[in-house]
Amino acid sequence: MLVVLGAAGLAHGAGLAGARAVLLALAPVVPVAGVAVSHGRHADPMHEIVASTPSGGLRLLLIRTATVLVTGVPLLTGAEALLPADDGVPGAATWLLPGLALTLGSLALGSYVGCRAAAAALGTGWACAVLLPAAAAGPSGGPFLFDAVSGQLSSIVSGASAQSGWAVAASLCAGLLALRRHSFDRMEKA
Repeated sequence: MLVVLGAAGLAHGAGLAGARAVLLALAPVVPVAGVAVSHGRHADPMHEIVASTPSGGLRLLLIRTATVLVTGVPLLTGAEALLPADDGVPGAATWLLPGLALTLGSLALGSYVGCRAAAAALGTGWACAVLLPAAAAGPSGGPFLFDAVSGQLSSIVSGASAQSGWAVAASLCAGLLALRRHSFDRMEKA
């Protein structure tokens, strides 16, 4: 909600032309952050008890992930569609497959290192993939930075080949998650 309100405030209140690019850059990592804070000892004071039940582990993690996605996806996509159009910025729904792939990737990687560490690693990787080339592309600040972010986002998420790549990545992460499903039965990885 904070990301959506911030983008709306930047677009309509401050008249910032690059607000749509900012929201599109943040949208794929919002579900990842939601997953990171919704599972584990830090999120549930009864974690040990819940983890020992048959519905604990991956099943509980997937239920909480679905809750994050059901609330976040329509909100982010709707907000993106309502922001003023910006030339060069990909459409409102182009973040969905990258967001799904990053979310499944954080769950799959979380089976090795824990959900919080996995979400932090993938969120940082996404930020580096979007911001570092954009920052290196031109002058910092102002509309030039937003144009560079828009161009970088277009290359990462727009087009059939990029979307196909994200779909393959999501499928591979889902397969790895299915193979590693029993690792969530141990409380150390939560």
